Amino acid sequence: VGPSSGPQSLEVLCIIMAFYLACPGKVFLNRGNHEDRHTCASYGFEREVGRKCTKQIFETINSVFIVLPICTIVDDKVMVVHGGIQDERVTLEELGQCNRRVFKGVPISSTMEANMTKKEYRLANVMLGALWSDPDPHVHHGVQPSPRGAGSAFSEQAAKAFLRANSLSMIIRSHEVCKTGYETRFQHKKDTACPVVATIFSASEYSKGMHNRGSVMRFSKAGPGVVDHNSKKKRVFEVPHTSLSFFVESYSHRESNTSKALNETRLSLRSIIMSKRDQLAATFARVDEASTGMVSLEQWCGVMEE
Repeated sequence: VGPSSGPQSLEVLCIIMAFYLACPGKVFLNRGNHEDRHTCASYGFEREVGRKCTKQIFETINSVFIVLPICTIVDDKVMVVHGGIQDERVTLEELGQCNRRVFKGVPISSTMEANMTKKEYRLANVMLGALWSDPDPHVHHGVQPSPRGAGSAFSEQAAKAFLRANSLSMIIRSHEVCKTGYETRFQHKKDTACPVVATIFSASEYSKGMHNRGSVMRFSKAGPGVVDHNSKKKRVFEVPHTSLSFFVESYSHRESNTSKALNETRLSLRSIIMSKRDQLAATFARVDEASTGMVSLEQWCGVMEE
């Protein structure tokens, strides 16, 4: 939610929180690697909130981020988490013991480690893995350090061992942009289409020049097959050892003609303003008789109209 939602990150957060409050028991939120004070400061969310509101609002938002759950378990068998697992030894009990309030979503330095007990260090790494790790088909056994600098790159063997140890069937996560909005990693068996790990990335056109689709995953108690949804046939996957099934819907952002016209108008206005930059600066300085470096909105409008 935080600094990864573009220039309207605060508005996106407010909309999500409004849904959360308006639909108790129907909207569930997990913490991601960006819901962290350090990341918010590094990627501009702290500045955005300070510009639009106050520092106190930013502090309030962070007080919400630090208590968001690390993961959600669906029907006792499917784990929904932002990143993944630190290693195959992670347990749901450990995930529940992580101290979310004091956790800092940055790599653990030797100084930080020296001030931790063995258990605190373990749980801090478990939480880093939940928020930062990624599945990697090039890792053939166990895990390797993640190139992100936090969390792990975990293998098919590690994912399956984690699921077996915790009586789970599937991991659903995000954290990686997918061209189609949806990506699967590892299979349960050759005759089972359901993946061990599925990446769902809901933000289409994630950044400038990145023409990725977004997707959502819909669960039901229906069996495998093909269903007709919104006049489009969707393949339905059955989750092993559960009565759950799911299908994925992807979408792309299409800029409307109105949006294009508005953007073209903005660019045109910007070009006109920049071409008269020196003239405008001189006129604003004349209007600002007290040399405060500021003009009122009414004065600005008058100069621009002139």
